[in-house]
Amino acid sequence: MSQMADFIVFDGASVPVQQDLVAISSKTNSRGDTESVWRTATPGLPANLQLEVLQIQSTLPSGVVRTETRTTVPVFETVAGGAPKMLFTDNLVTISFAHPSSTIDGRRSARHLHSNVLMGANWTSPAIATGNIAEGMDLLATPL
Repeated sequence: MSQMADFIVFDGASVPVQQDLVAISSKTNSRGDTESVWRTATPGLPANLQLEVLQIQSTLPSGVVRTETRTTVPVFETVAGGAPKMLFTDNLVTISFAHPSSTIDGRRSARHLHSNVLMGANWTSPAIATGNIAEGMDLLATPL
């Protein structure tokens, strides 16, 4: 299992705003699912007003691995001289199901295609850089 790490995302504004997501916690819940949380750490804002990413991974009785990724974007107002007030949250949830026979490349390709569908991508995006030929060219480690 990989270690949690901070990461950066940008919003879709005309002048993109950088959001630094900080690794908050990773734990195994009572059902045996792994739950990981990342949150922005904007000074002066309480935790419930920070952008948050939650990922929950579980193995179903069939052996299929279910991974849910939830992004919560709080919408709030600040009245002059007052504390910020939560109005509502915008949420996006993506759930993937990986069959025990699936491969890393197959899952990566499905995720890549799904991302392109969400973005309405109608162009050729860079090829996934895995596999014998790509590794041979990129890593100079031609397979024998």
